[in-house]
Amino acid sequence: MVWRNVPIPETIVTPLLAGIALSIAILRTLVQPYWVFTLLGAIVLTGGLFLTIWSVGAVEHIDVSAPDVLVENGPYAFSRNPMYVGWALIYLAALLFSRSLWILLLFPVVLLVTHVWAVLPEERALEARFGPLYDAYRERVPRYL
Repeated sequence: MVWRNVPIPETIVTPLLAGIALSIAILRTLVQPYWVFTLLGAIVLTGGLFLTIWSVGAVEHIDVSAPDVLVENGPYAFSRNPMYVGWALIYLAALLFSRSLWILLLFPVVLLVTHVWAVLPEERALEARFGPLYDAYRERVPRYL
């Protein structure tokens, strides 16, 4: 497994850090601490980490910023963007752990900005690079889940 291929999506991590900072500066929790949120957060975090690590393992030595082959194995057989799904789950886990209003309010922004500024440009680049092979893959495999 090559860890240099773990892209840190700024579209997800930056709002998460901003939400954490706002939560520290202006404490606004949605609900009081309750063990169910911690348990759900742990489950969602485990799923997000598993999916991200599985995705990294599937790409192996391929440079994800300029792939020379189309990865269709592992989680990429079920989702065209499993790393983004994994990172979104990690963000959601942070929301469950913190119960932060700020992290909740930024979540739709995270999803929209990631889709528009990261996923769509990557899809256009893959289509240009792999042509009909990518078109067939796109027909078989959903974008997210």
